[in-house]
Amino acid sequence: MKGIKWFDEKKENPLETNRLLLESTLDEFSKCSYNEASLNEIIKRADMRKGSFYYRFYDKKDLYLSLFYYIGMRKAEMINSSATTSQKDDFFASLREKTILALKFARMEKRYYDFWRIYIKESEEVKNFVHECFGGYYTDEIYIWVEEAKKTGKIRSDVNSKLLADFINILIERIDLLISPEQTDEQIYENVCTMMNLIEHGIKKTG
Repeated sequence: MKGIKWFDEKKENPLETNRLLLESTLDEFSKCSYNEASLNEIIKRADMRKGSFYYRFYDKKDLYLSLFYYIGMRKAEMINSSATTSQKDDFFASLREKTILALKFARMEKRYYDFWRIYIKESEEVKNFVHECFGGYYTDEIYIWVEEAKKTGKIRSDVNSKLLADFINILIERIDLLISPEQTDEQIYENVCTMMNLIEHGIKKTG
């Protein structure tokens, strides 16, 4: 993960251990865009010295990416504990359920939802550095799902597993390209299901 100091130094995410810093960071980025957010305000509300901050993070971008990572881990934990379908049993139903759970997760904490909605409106510059940091993060796991689905006959055996895993990963990571800030959760889900249906009808094994 490029651009994250604590990750480079093989340490724990400071947002996991400093609750005041987490709250201050989440408050700021759930109200302001990346460029509008004030790092000085975050540090001030967290009652932290600047030297202490820069000991843990490279800069504002690092903090933003660390928040992304923190929220992503909480989402993964919620999805894994709540999912009732398995990709081993039904590859496509499992993907759809994970999409629903991801939307529900955002509703569990208003600031997570507000952060997500602001991110949808962010500039391409911001989205690109987020993608550069986390791009491909889920590809290996999705590749395993695809391979298992092929073995159980859910997906045609002639499908290129890596290509499909990359495609689904791009869909997950850059879902912001398929939706607009004005859409409701239901409309977002419908868009995702449309994409999933296109994938399923093209690769699902029949007969």
